[in-house]
Amino acid sequence: MSLLVTSAAGAGYGNILAFADNGELVGTFGDDPRIVDPRGLGIDPVDRLLFINSGSNRILALDRNGKVVRATGSVEGLNPGGGNLGPDGRYHVGLRSERTIMAYARQLDRPGEYFLPPHIVPFSRGFAFGADGALFLASGSEHPFGVANAVTTVREYDRADGRLVRVLLPNDGVRFQKPRGLRFGPHGQLYCVA
Repeated sequence: MSLLVTSAAGAGYGNILAFADNGELVGTFGDDPRIVDPRGLGIDPVDRLLFINSGSNRILALDRNGKVVRATGSVEGLNPGGGNLGPDGRYHVGLRSERTIMAYARQLDRPGEYFLPPHIVPFSRGFAFGADGALFLASGSEHPFGVANAVTTVREYDRADGRLVRVLLPNDGVRFQKPRGLRFGPHGQLYCVA
């Protein structure tokens, strides 16, 4: 398999889905009961582990066979959104209720630390770090909310104090609704799932 996708519960499957190179669904990846309503993932380049956010308010690290090898206990109020490995080597998790990002050591052996102050980012969904450490966040805030032509954005935040640096808007005519996952590609281009 070459592609893993978290599929949240509700309209999704509530599991990690594995796809072959040709896009064919292979099946689920990992059968641990702690994998519930997964929402974000990142691959640790050091240990080659897949980190995921579980809707059961946990963070899990899986090996290449889908076996959980590291895990936090249940973290009260975590309500995780997207996740990504940061330039500091920690796994970062978007906290939907707290409207911020929290960072965890790769070993998942101690409590997380706020990466940005609480209540600083609106609707934290997917986020990515640039090569220079700049933080970009897909903002799920829509104006007006729920309409077909709602305006959504990608925002850059200062990683030191959480200050909004700039707002990136799509070109006219680009359908950019409900942004979620955000990643930089190998050539420095920023990609967003919408």
